[in-house]
Amino acid sequence: MPEQLKIFVSYSHEDKRWLERLQVHLKPLVRKGKVDLWDDTRIKAGQRWKEEVQKGLAAADVAILLISADFLASDFVVNDELPDLLAAAAKEHLLILSVIVGRCRFEQTRSLSVFQAVNDPKRPLASIPTAKRDDVFVRLTERIDEALSSREAEHEAELPRAVLAPATQEAVPPPPPPAEKPTETAQPEVEEQKTPPKRKKARKTAPPRAKPPPAALPKTWENALGMSFVRIPAGTFEMGLSARHTVTISQAFYLGVHTVTQGQWEAVMGDNPSSFKGKNRPVEQVSWRDVQEFIRRLKAQEDGGDGYRLPTEAEWEYACRAGTTGDYAGDLDAMAWYSDNSGGETHPVGRKAPNAFGLYDMHGNVWEWVADWYGDYPSGAVTDPKGPESGSDRVVRGGGWYGPARYARSADRDDGAPGLRVSNLGFRLVRTGL
Repeated sequence: MPEQLKIFVSYSHEDKRWLERLQVHLKPLVRKGKVDLWDDTRIKAGQRWKEEVQKGLAAADVAILLISADFLASDFVVNDELPDLLAAAAKEHLLILSVIVGRCRFEQTRSLSVFQAVNDPKRPLASIPTAKRDDVFVRLTERIDEALSSREAEHEAELPRAVLAPATQEAVPPPPPPAEKPTETAQPEVEEQKTPPKRKKARKTAPPRAKPPPAALPKTWENALGMSFVRIPAGTFEMGLSARHTVTISQAFYLGVHTVTQGQWEAVMGDNPSSFKGKNRPVEQVSWRDVQEFIRRLKAQEDGGDGYRLPTEAEWEYACRAGTTGDYAGDLDAMAWYSDNSGGETHPVGRKAPNAFGLYDMHGNVWEWVADWYGDYPSGAVTDPKGPESGSDRVVRGGGWYGPARYARSADRDDGAPGLRVSNLGFRLVRTGL
């Protein structure tokens, strides 16, 4: 069995009520031995307080930050806890999950705001009804579940074949001679793809994916602003990480070759809100609502018509995969700007290698807004899904310059309030009506 997921909670003592509520929501995982939840209430009389905090920090896999004005005002939090947490996150050793519990300068605190908060910073826990508060904590536990699933998958994939094979044989006992032969779950493909044997077996029963015909290169189209679009063919694929399901994209569509740049944004909107300036860098610090206004004005510039929209989440993942089935559509360092190689900033679009559809920066550089509300995936096969009919947050995809490699996986997803603006979040468009 994999080790427990060790969670460190950083908070101000003025916010202890939120710590207690967090403990209630994580209690089922603690009871099952899935997580080890550490906060300073575990320090016993006579123990050296600062040394115990440092031990908890050093052992953590996940850090939950309960952020408020009191949290940001705490000298111990800012000087003794946050530097170690941020350093570990930058090296991909730690997952940071921020919950905004009170009104504060979170969005103006760049070292923290680069990590997308679990809830809308403009709607902290203290300002919303009790039921909505519980929704935020449930969303937090879902992120913990994802981290646990990833940990368990890595543990099983890394087991030696001699350990994996007996488990398979016990499930379906074969006659003695064949039992000594390696099963499909013990083939080298499992180790190369870091995929659990059971998941590999399940994929064999899924309908075949439709890949782009090798002899038919996608056609491209460019608008007056120089925004290029490539034709993505219709097809079927397996979508998602743990909740995998078969999705059919029934019609071809045109998707932006690049994320929208600052130069293109300024030509339409007349301003440039981005933190990292450069006309060929992706525009960021734009909310989902800002993007809708950009689309409205871009359509008006082109005399109306069908115009433009954000891709659905399913269209985005299908286009990102470009016929591939692994975590990434190719070599990540060759295709993506992320925490290991970005130098702490965005980069001009199109500087890395494209995927098989000719799309650039689908992995890394900036996260990308998509059209869907964030919610559970359907349980069965679907055609042209558009996500839930309503919700509180929109889906974002692709990972960004600050995040670790796992955030840039083709199937990784996160969410943000429609009004969220951060320096690692942009978008690309679908061109309709062609």
